[in-house]
Amino acid sequence: MRFRWLLVTSFLGALLGGNHALAKKKPKPTPTASANLGAVQELMGPYKWGMTLDQVLGTLEKQISSRYTEELAKLSDVYRRQQIQKDIKSEVAVVRRSATSFEGAKTGWDVSIIEGEFAHGTDESMAVYHEQDPAAKKDQRRFFFFSEGKLWKMFIAFDMTPFKDKTFVDFRDIMEARYGRGTPVMKPGPDGKPKLASVEWRAGGSTLRAVDLLKFYGNFCLVLSDDSVEKVVLDKRAVKAPKPPPRAAVTEGPTNAQLNDPNANIVDEITKDAAKPGTTDTPKPAPAEPKK
Repeated sequence: MRFRWLLVTSFLGALLGGNHALAKKKPKPTPTASANLGAVQELMGPYKWGMTLDQVLGTLEKQISSRYTEELAKLSDVYRRQQIQKDIKSEVAVVRRSATSFEGAKTGWDVSIIEGEFAHGTDESMAVYHEQDPAAKKDQRRFFFFSEGKLWKMFIAFDMTPFKDKTFVDFRDIMEARYGRGTPVMKPGPDGKPKLASVEWRAGGSTLRAVDLLKFYGNFCLVLSDDSVEKVVLDKRAVKAPKPPPRAAVTEGPTNAQLNDPNANIVDEITKDAAKPGTTDTPKPAPAEPKK
């Protein structure tokens, strides 16, 4: 009897031990792919993680000024020089006015293309700059996100004109040609089946994500974040931030897409001085209609 009991206990021990070993051998999550560091640094631009809003604005002012370096060097017209310098200051001032702190009160950004990028009551804030460079064919919005006043994330919403009729798979191919093969992130779609939601890379202490917001806002976006801060921010949100309500689709596709940007008139604000009499950019009046 005792011998039989020993056999049973030995068998159970082996079985449990085997299950325990199997439990330890669960598949590890796929490591995030490495990105082309040079390409990521180019996307990062002159900005550095940990910058304050004032430091970001100072860097931005230098960046904008660099576009006028050659013109200013050749200018002898004092008035035109002053006008250019005024325009640079005005462009930076628009970004400063866009600064928003998420302290609990509803903002115009709570239902927008960046609605999933911040939380209230966790010392987070944001400012946005409309990057335009006709020479480089650049027309995009760069959102600067701050945690405790320090830059930790940038969200870039592209002009969708070059991506007309493109799918997220097409966008992924374009981004992978630049940054290298990424790691796909799958999420359940409306039918419950896994759907490609984003693609991720890591490089130099940062995480880069290509995000599909085509259905909701008609946009493809890139998100670049500081690895050392992201976990801290997410942990803080888990404790302090209320859970957001389920998001409903705002658009059905890029044709009717709305960025839903409270600062959508940013270009008008930047260029409003250009229409004043006496400036070199004063628009010409439309020709009068011929008399009948």
